[in-house]
Amino acid sequence: MIDADVHNAIAHNKDLLPYLPKVWHDCWLSAGPGYCGGWHSPVGVMRKDAIPDGGGIPGSDPQHMLKHHFEKYNIDYGILTGSGILGISTKSESGLWERGD
Repeated sequence: MIDADVHNAIAHNKDLLPYLPKVWHDCWLSAGPGYCGGWHSPVGVMRKDAIPDGGGIPGSDPQHMLKHHFEKYNIDYGILTGSGILGISTKSESGLWERGD
């Protein structure tokens, strides 16, 4: 079985720093992806069983996701679609995706 809409997340903004050019570190830490939008619902849009056992952002703990989603529902593959961070792809600054120090 394939889950084509797995909402993974970053537990802490600092976790992305090793993958960003240093020039973007301050911007990322102060503003995150810097986009407006998202889905709003009075009951929330993330599954309550996706919250890691120790708390935190739903989808931010890969081991919790494997145990409580993939193994529980016999899912063989998942397509990661992101959560929160997904909007970063709307950034148009050309330097954002260039390799740098």
